[in-house]
Amino acid sequence: MNSWRTWVLTLSFFAAGCTCGAFDPRITRFACVTTDDCGAGFVCNGVECVPPSDGGVDAGRVDAGVDRDGDGVPLPADCDDGNAAVYPGSVEACSNGIDDDCDRATDCEDPGCDGLACVGGGSCLMAVCRAQTEVSCTDGVDNDLDGQIDCGDSDCPSGTRCDDQNLCTTGERCVSDGGCEKLADLACNMPPGLCFNAAGACMPDAGGCVYGPKVGGCDDGLACTVTDSCASSGSCSGMPRSCPASTNVCLGAGTCQEPTGTCRYTPLASGACNDGQSCTLNDTCDGDGGCRGTPVVCNPPSQCHQTSGSCGPGGGCQYTVRAGTCDAGSGAGTCNSSFTCVPSQRFPYQPSNFTEAELPTAGGDFTVTCALVIDTTTPSVLGGSCASLPPFTVINGAAGADPVVLFLVNNFTVSLGASLEIRGARPALFAVLGDATIGGQIVVNNAAATSPACGNGGQGFKGTSSGQGYGGGGGAGFGTAGGAGGTSGNAGSGAAGMLNGTPTLIPLRGGCTGGAGGSSGGSSGGAGGQGGGALQISAVGLVNINALVTAYGHGGGGPTLSQTAGGGGGGSGGALLFEGQTVTLGSTARVVANGGGGGEGGSLGSASPGSDGRQDAQPAAGGGMGTPGGGNGGSGGAAGSPPLAGFPASTSDRGGGGGGGAVGVIRINASTSCSIAVGSVISPAATSNGACP
Repeated sequence: MNSWRTWVLTLSFFAAGCTCGAFDPRITRFACVTTDDCGAGFVCNGVECVPPSDGGVDAGRVDAGVDRDGDGVPLPADCDDGNAAVYPGSVEACSNGIDDDCDRATDCEDPGCDGLACVGGGSCLMAVCRAQTEVSCTDGVDNDLDGQIDCGDSDCPSGTRCDDQNLCTTGERCVSDGGCEKLADLACNMPPGLCFNAAGACMPDAGGCVYGPKVGGCDDGLACTVTDSCASSGSCSGMPRSCPASTNVCLGAGTCQEPTGTCRYTPLASGACNDGQSCTLNDTCDGDGGCRGTPVVCNPPSQCHQTSGSCGPGGGCQYTVRAGTCDAGSGAGTCNSSFTCVPSQRFPYQPSNFTEAELPTAGGDFTVTCALVIDTTTPSVLGGSCASLPPFTVINGAAGADPVVLFLVNNFTVSLGASLEIRGARPALFAVLGDATIGGQIVVNNAAATSPACGNGGQGFKGTSSGQGYGGGGGAGFGTAGGAGGTSGNAGSGAAGMLNGTPTLIPLRGGCTGGAGGSSGGSSGGAGGQGGGALQISAVGLVNINALVTAYGHGGGGPTLSQTAGGGGGGSGGALLFEGQTVTLGSTARVVANGGGGGEGGSLGSASPGSDGRQDAQPAAGGGMGTPGGGNGGSGGAAGSPPLAGFPASTSDRGGGGGGGAVGVIRINASTSCSIAVGSVISPAATSNGACP
């Protein structure tokens, strides 16, 4: 078999590159003439090769006479003054890569090494290290310098792998004739990528298998590309996969992540969002992809809401009613189911004629230090400036009774030397959350006609015969019946007003009006006297009375123009009701509701009116009298003295006198104790709940 390659033996050891006379970089000091004689990184100082700086020993000058390694050869003759085994005259080792004898020839380059062992187990021959055998049968080199190359060398027997230098063959082996034969042609079935045809053609000049490009889709193996396709260069690539906008508003743009193909989104550090919680406010992105809001703070809207409120499913605060007492403005209270502080039961008893739920808002103490006048018809202060009108409300009385003006005060005081007049059509009721102290005078008048249920006196009538006088009006009834009017001849008199007030003064209303005397032609008879007013003071604590409190009836009038007209009946006393845990009347107390006297009937002169109810029990208010002819008026009622009827006229052509008005009603209710001092006056005698003696 012909050899595919012929080699010519040459002096390959010259081709290996002899460095005789040149600088060996393994030697730190070497004699030189120019820098060209030195290796890289060294310079020639005219004597030896040195680094650009030799460490400051001699600044580049020859270290003449120095023997640092102690081998007996100083510089500059020693080419390596740091190795005691290297010096001129030393034996060349031939296999250590060092110029041991400083002759600029290393190992096999030194003629003295021919035939000696060298690196790799070979031997030196003519300045090269010759191998013992053909080391490689595929490199085209005569490794053992015996003139035979690869398969042509007996060191490469038949069957040894070789290389015929043809890129389109495979499995070459040495054959017995020294040639290198292929086992088979190279099969081009391993394309270099997805975008090359599966089958290629082997072209030695092109360096082996050549594959044609494939057109169409491919898979570049990346999860973050889409529509992968082959390029003309044979590469497979696709378009970057885009990430859809996140449904989480707290995430920004997304980027596709290998190898999973999932999208990763950048968290936003701010921005409005909705955390889905109804009990948070001002939701914002937290920079970690989450949405967070400020929790709803449930501050109690009132003192009746429990402080530990909680946010409900709808986002609103939920509370429970706070237990315990609360401030009702006028004192302690309790919270109801509507979160409203209602006053606690402040009165230790059930007061008459009102409930605590009807009370207005408290307005502080009520203190009278002057002559103060209060009107109840349209509640206002008519005179005096020492006190303001207390907070009030108008509540309905019982059927047939007038509405009541209900005042609320913390403490009620009428100072010594001061006076309080209460006038008007409506009864006055003071609810006192503390004590009531009466050291000055209180007068209660009824300035308007009373309701139809009141015991008004009847009007006098004319006689049946011409020239006869007129009868007097009947006195008003209240605590008792009033006195009837006086007659004139056979003229009818006014009927007495009947008993009308109740012992408990429930309902609370004022006294009744006396009947008018009979009229004569165009002249009116005497007017009936007005009844006394109505006052109730209900105190949580003490009621202490040391002065006059009166609701007297007014006297009936006498006719002024006609000598035949009748006199008017007297008005009845009014109503006075006092309630408290303790009620005391001092020795100077005067609590009276006496009736007024009837007016005198028509006479030869002006007829006299009856007297107003007295401020003491006795004597009773007198009827009008003193002019001849007309009948005298009957006296009014007082403690121990019933009202009297009017007197008839002394002659039939004169008017009869008016009847006297009845007493009013005085009531004292003490829930704990009651005391009435000797010297005090109560007229008429008071009724009570049993606590008073």
